Formats: sequence, structure tokens, C-alpha cells
Amino acid sequence: MATALAIGGLAIPGAAAAEDEALPPAEQATETGPGSGETVSPVVSIASGMPNGLYFPVAGSVAQILDASGSFDGTTFAAESTTGSWENVVRVNAGEFDFGIARSDRVFEAVMGIGPFADSGPLGDLRLLMALHDEPLTIIARNDFAADDFSDLGDARINLGPDEHNAMRVAMTAALEAAGMIPEAGQEGDDAGADGEEAGPTLLSLPLGTQHEALCAGEVDVIAYIAGHPTGTVHEAVTACEARIIGIGPEIVETVLSAHPYYKASSIPSGYYRDTAVSGAEDVAADEPAVPTFGPVALMVSHAGVDDAMAESVTAVIVEGIEALRNVHPALANLSITEILGSEFSAPLHDGALEFFRERGIQ
Repeated sequence: MATALAIGGLAIPGAAAAEDEALPPAEQATETGPGSGETVSPVVSIASGMPNGLYFPVAGSVAQILDASGSFDGTTFAAESTTGSWENVVRVNAGEFDFGIARSDRVFEAVMGIGPFADSGPLGDLRLLMALHDEPLTIIARNDFAADDFSDLGDARINLGPDEHNAMRVAMTAALEAAGMIPEAGQEGDDAGADGEEAGPTLLSLPLGTQHEALCAGEVDVIAYIAGHPTGTVHEAVTACEARIIGIGPEIVETVLSAHPYYKASSIPSGYYRDTAVSGAEDVAADEPAVPTFGPVALMVSHAGVDDAMAESVTAVIVEGIEALRNVHPALANLSITEILGSEFSAPLHDGALEFFRERGIQ
């Protein structure tokens, strides 16, 4: 079971994976309202994630900031727990939620009608308000596996997780392809290299929730997570399994970004895991090295049916409350107006958000 990690007085949850790995059955994707006859203020729910993840407290803080502003004439806001990005984009697009948080890769797939949305088609009403925090691809290797960075994983046993659409598997596959290490289709595992060529990495499909146990047991050399940092799950893996975080070199990152516009270059401050070793780190400050990598970005999304004035007001209040958001979790500590615009990611900006950014001269 993942443990919580205490950072700067905050208890950081140990979410096991990216917050979305399965779309719940249709009967679970429903909302309930107050009983008949009750007189209540309108409540706008923000689709978030599981209570032990990061999206839920972020959405809760956004709701508090919106409520405290007094800008919405008695309407109150509340975070609603969901399974994460996949559910959120479906239900926000359908108008079941007016606002939600979702990863940029999942939003891109939804808008384009690809990946897990290939059968249902594009979710054309999805709109973007702003970008929030990075969710870096975090690669963890056993200390007894010789590797300085990602390019040294050519003969590693690497877990990609089950389900072809899981976020970590997609990101790891993109990195392996960019590094020229991915076996051809049908040559995963022991079948690779049958013609006498280098076999390449052995790709496994272990459950994400228990992959750190396989790492500790020596059944796999490399595992990975996609998450905002710090997270108790990564801390547990690197400490309990005598492992380290592996960086991805700039050439591989640039190749990935050129093919996958929903990712961005990011880094993992090694100071979050001071009692662990890191590899492939670069100095971004004298006392705070960071491990280079890439990954998706958490986005605040809405839908085209939300009134422009409402979308503009929500965007304005959140941006003006940016200092409070920075204190929610270390992953948001460096949130800035430049980063928050996020117009390059995945979906069209909502007209209301676009108007807010134009009025303030933010491009």
C-alpha cells in the first residue's frame, strides 16, 4: 500500500498511477441532486479525481478560491471525486460537469477522437481554461541495474503496465521509440532479437498498482509513474526497493515533443527525495538538482456550453488566486501566469478564457 510523504508540513498522498486508468461503467457516471422540496444554493461541481490523488485537493482549493471571491451570486463550487481524466473529459464534454481537471494527453486524444476515443469519435465541445501543474514521466531503476540515463535501458526489463491506453505505457512507448529502443510489433519480451540482433528491452505488462513490489523483488529493472511531485508512491519505490530516478536526455525529449504536442519538457526536483539517488540530473540551482524528463500537464477544462461570462470570471478568479494555489501542493509551487495559459495544449481555449487573457495582454 502506498504511503503518504510529508513535505514541508504537507501530507503528500501516494497515488498509485496517473489519475484515469479506466472509464467507469455508464451506470457509475451519474450525478445525484438534492431531494425534492429542498431550498439550496446552486452548486457547480468540479470533476477531479480520487480522494487520495492530487486532482481532488487541487479542485477543492479551486472551489474555495471561487467561493471566497463572492463573484458568482450565491453559486457555490465543490470538488467531486471521479476516477480522473478519462471520466472527466467525457462528462465535461457532455455537460454533466461545467468544469474539471484532466491531463493534456487525455484531452488531446478526446478532442482528436483517437486512442481510447477512436470508437466514440471526437469530443468536440471540450474547451480549455488554463494549464495547472506538470505531471512528469518518472522513471525508476534498481540500483543494481547499470544505467546513467534513459539511453542506457536497451537491455532492461521495463514495465509498461497493462492496457494499451494507460498514460504511463503511452509515454514510455513514445520515449522508447524516440530512443530507437522499441522492438518491432510482435517482438516484445523474449521473442525480440530472434535474428541474432540485440534483443532490446524486455517489455512487461505488470499491474501499475503493484509494480514497485516487482521492482523490489528483482522481477523488473525499471518501472515508471506519471504524477505531480512529490508523491508518496515514488518515495516508497525508491526507498523500499533501493532504486533511483533516471533522467531522459534532451535529444530524446525533443524527439518525443515533436511527435506528441500534448507533452512538455519538465523535470523532477531531486530534493523531494533527498534520501535517494538520482541519475541523469542537471543542476537547475546550486542546491537543487533536477532530473530532466517530459510528460503531460494537468489542465482545467470546461465545455462550449458554459456561458462566456462565467468562463471568463472563473478564469479570472483562479488566476488572481494563483498564490493560494501555489500553496496547495509542491507540484503547483512554481505556477505562473506564463505557465497557466497553456494555449499550446490539446484543446481550444474557451471563448471566455480567451477574452480574459486577451484583456490582460497575455499571449
